Amino acid sequence: GGTRAARARLGRFIARGLTGYAENRNDPNQPEAVSQLSPYLHFGNLSIHEILLAARESGPAEEYARFQDEALTWRELAHNFCFFNPRHRTVDAIPAWARAQLAQHEADPRPALYGLEQLEHSRTGDELWNAAQRAYVRDGYMHNYMRMLWGKAVLQWTRNAAECLAILEHLNNKYALDGRDPNSYGGIMWIFGKFDRPFYRRPIYGTVRYQSTRAAERKFDVKAYLRRYGGAGPHQ
Repeated sequence: GGTRAARARLGRFIARGLTGYAENRNDPNQPEAVSQLSPYLHFGNLSIHEILLAARESGPAEEYARFQDEALTWRELAHNFCFFNPRHRTVDAIPAWARAQLAQHEADPRPALYGLEQLEHSRTGDELWNAAQRAYVRDGYMHNYMRMLWGKAVLQWTRNAAECLAILEHLNNKYALDGRDPNSYGGIMWIFGKFDRPFYRRPIYGTVRYQSTRAAERKFDVKAYLRRYGGAGPHQ
């Protein structure tokens, strides 16, 4: 931690990740392609202004524009959401259309139901999800693409949105170095349809966007990710 470590991390990102940011940022097997500066921002070790100025100076312009959108636009959106909505930690913050869809599908059969202890200890039937949870426990960090898959899966493994939200908040805030941050709540609420639009209807989700850990094999090398985070976790 600290400003010295934050600036070292920023320097590595600019040297190794920024030039391929647009193409590689969604690949969990390329951690250097993303900044990983969120914990330093959360604890005030580094300002967003210093990060953006350093990235802009180093360019290229197209890569910087994509990074600015993620680091500034989406971050500010999350901060505004938490500041202006005192119910941002509750299901009341889920958009009305998405809340209605999830409520209508609460009686849909679930592929499995897992409690907090099973999820926290990576004891599900989905090895990719287990690996993502182990990443949180081991490193205090989970790649953003994996966080989306991680959260969407819990939605189908719990009885309703309120139960899912409570579990996601607990796991994120307990294990993520940037937990308890407005970005965390912006990301968690995205799982339930916030900052998103309706998609085609599916069981459990209704028209809330669905993401499958199985479909991840078409996005990146799942076996490589499992080699990094698979196997027995700290609680197994």
